[in-house]
Amino acid sequence: MSLLREPTPRAAASGEPVAPPGGSVASRVDRLALVAIELSHLRRLGSARVAVAAAGAVALAFGVAVVVARSEGGASASFASILRASARASAWLVGVPLALAASRDREAAERADGIEALAAARGASREALASARGASAIVLGARALGIPVLVVGFVAVAASGTLRAAIGNAAAALAAFAFALVAGVTLGAIGAASVRLAGARSRSLLALVVIAPWLAADLAGRSAYSIPGALGALLSVLMSLAGVGGGAP
Repeated sequence: MSLLREPTPRAAASGEPVAPPGGSVASRVDRLALVAIELSHLRRLGSARVAVAAAGAVALAFGVAVVVARSEGGASASFASILRASARASAWLVGVPLALAASRDREAAERADGIEALAAARGASREALASARGASAIVLGARALGIPVLVVGFVAVAASGTLRAAIGNAAAALAAFAFALVAGVTLGAIGAASVRLAGARSRSLLALVVIAPWLAADLAGRSAYSIPGALGALLSVLMSLAGVGGGAP
């Protein structure tokens, strides 16, 4: 069964589209189906595969770090610094290839693969496909950056030896997870927006928007005035709100 519904039938007399039963629900299902198709296509890109592999590596490495810290620190060990580091690592190791994948101009490839023709045959416009591409980048960003940090958070809470330690580690885990979601959505959205704005030159625009301002701001001692710097500052704020200290951005 196709993920997309059949084209809307037309009334014989007036030529106007006939609303299908539960039209708004069917339309919503179609939009979700388009996003699912685009997400599947995005995940097959080389950069996206690197991002997914990096997410697994982050979860494994920092999960092991929690276990080692528990054996050395005892029942009351705090894993806030490990959770913070896992969030930063996810943003860089997973976020960078994810943003590169999201900034890939997929329209030509989808036309060659027949995705565009299939969607058009089912009544989806090119604008709807473009919106689905953007949504798929945001969804993959949130998943790829958020899941490894969430896994490390679960390990941290499970490894806590006291109720007080568990509460503190849970607060730090929630802060790190919130940061990872924001970073994933931000990087996915920026990558997708660069395609809409620059097409085939989207990666050049991505570098101009993210990397150039970051380097300039860092040299000027104003690193928070760039996207990476702002995300680092956000992580510090969230960890401070969790009551475990933010540390250096």
